[in-house]
Amino acid sequence: MYAASENGRSMRGSITLDLEPLDVLFFRGGRPFDAAQRATSGAPLPQTVAGAVRTWLLRSTGTDLNALAESIRNGTSFAEATAAQGRAPGSIGRIGIRGPWFVKKGDRLVPTPATVEVDDEGSLHRLDPLVDDLPGWAPQMEGMLPLWRRGRSITKPRDGYLTAGGLQRFLAGDTPRPHEIIHQDSVFGAEDRVGIEVDAHTRTVGERMIYAVRLLRLCPDVTLSVDLVGMPEDLAVCPCDEDVIPLGGEAKRVIVRRVRANGGWPEAPRVRGDGRLFLLTTPAPFGGWRPPGCTPVAAAVPGYVPVSGWDLARGRPKPNRFAVAAGSVYFMNHDADLVGRDGSLCGDEDAAAGWGAYIEGVWNYA
Repeated sequence: MYAASENGRSMRGSITLDLEPLDVLFFRGGRPFDAAQRATSGAPLPQTVAGAVRTWLLRSTGTDLNALAESIRNGTSFAEATAAQGRAPGSIGRIGIRGPWFVKKGDRLVPTPATVEVDDEGSLHRLDPLVDDLPGWAPQMEGMLPLWRRGRSITKPRDGYLTAGGLQRFLAGDTPRPHEIIHQDSVFGAEDRVGIEVDAHTRTVGERMIYAVRLLRLCPDVTLSVDLVGMPEDLAVCPCDEDVIPLGGEAKRVIVRRVRANGGWPEAPRVRGDGRLFLLTTPAPFGGWRPPGCTPVAAAVPGYVPVSGWDLARGRPKPNRFAVAAGSVYFMNHDADLVGRDGSLCGDEDAAAGWGAYIEGVWNYA
């Protein structure tokens, strides 16, 4: 999908990739895994999927991965290291990755926004900034407004995932309908397995080397989706044929294939509303609770996701960080400046790896 910019030059385009698991998947967190403990898979994080997709793209162009890793270990950035390898690797270094997201029956899913709650009768309610004074409200920052909802029902946060219809309704300033949110069990489940360690020399089972893992099994009609974003000449390096690539731990594999170019997102709202909102669709390691350079009038942040891992290129652990959870909502004024954000609220390197992806909508005062 490509478009022309205001000055007539080509803008960045996108290619959507579908990742279909061949079996269960395993995505470990940063918690130590010792004897008598069960390693449990969480949902895939952007850095894991970005690493798998980048490796696939680099291998498809015949890039010397050992030389690339050596360059990165010497302090060169990924973009600089790939540019030094030639034209095709340089294009891969300039391509940004957005996602991953779950896709169910063609619908791209996003975590239920933190401002959507449910009452005891199953009815959904929406939180929005309150324009009136609220006795006892002490904002953490000058200008921050409390979030409020209409009605007196007792509510609690609604978990699960928004369908495309529910997302379009939410972005237009409305409340999703109950059937437009699906439970996590309809997207993925857990599968327990027990394994043993085999000595490479004796081909026998290592003493006391039995372990248990809880793996992630996507439902039969669910896949993963990512977008590649970049200039048309850079995106041209993406193979057109489907392939099988490793993803996550335990040597699990997925089929990767190109699909429609529009990414499956709903059209932008045509209503103006009282302000603009940004809904995080992937976690975002801001180093705090709000995006750098943004001054929201209100926000709903449901929690944080711990992020770590092993840096294969540099041969060392990645720094421990905490990412704002997907589903966080930031309420902005109409004049909020997002020039250069390019679909992510994070900085350049994090944005290129898929962190901080967002969708823009509108909000109205409660």
